[in-house]
This record gives sequence, C-alpha cells and structure tokens, in this order.
Amino acid sequence: MTPEFRRQLENFLCGGGNSKAWKFAQSLVKIILADHPADEDEPVTEAWLISIGFVRHETGVGCWNIYLDGMNFCGHRKQWAWPTVGPWKNGPRTRGEVRRICAALGIQLKENKHEQQSES
Repeated sequence: MTPEFRRQLENFLCGGGNSKAWKFAQSLVKIILADHPADEDEPVTEAWLISIGFVRHETGVGCWNIYLDGMNFCGHRKQWAWPTVGPWKNGPRTRGEVRRICAALGIQLKENKHEQQSES
C-alpha cells in the first residue's frame, strides 16, 4: 500500500455521516488498514521479530537463531529456514512478508490487529 493511499484511507475515517452505508464503508476501510499495517514495508529486525513472538537462542560464539513454531532466522548466516524446507537465503525481507508467510503457515504472532486498527 502506498503512503498516499494509506493517507487517503485514514482521511476517509475522519469525516462522514451517520448512514448505514457510510458506517459500512468506514468499517471496510478499518479492515483494509488493519490488514496492511503502516510498517508493512519496513525491514525485518531482530528486535521486531522478538516483539511479535520469536525467541532468540544463542547457538555459539557470535551465532544466534530466532525461532517461532519451527520457523527460524539464523542471525549469523542471515537466512531463514524451516524444518521441512531447509535454508531459504532469499526469504522474507519486509515485515509484511513475514506476516503473510506466518499467516499462510498458521503461525500465530503476538501482534493484535485490533490494536493496529484503533491506532489508525
């Protein structure tokens, strides 16, 4: 989602009327914004992964992995891996990509969409 489109959607929530159609339209905008957080295109960082439920595990001197339900990121090699797939060097690079992959794999993240929705 482009920043301009996000801004337009957020502005749509500021105005309005009281009709059922208007309230329905606003609820759709809230759903769209909740499914596309503002940080969607930001890079994945260790701190962000931990904040959404991944757990850091030291594997040796200067080597660490971050795990969540079998999905892990090797900090030393800078690559993702899954037990059934193996290493994936060109894995997810953005927060949105991580969210979509976790959703597809049925991995629950700590993020709360209702909190994101109310922030908009």
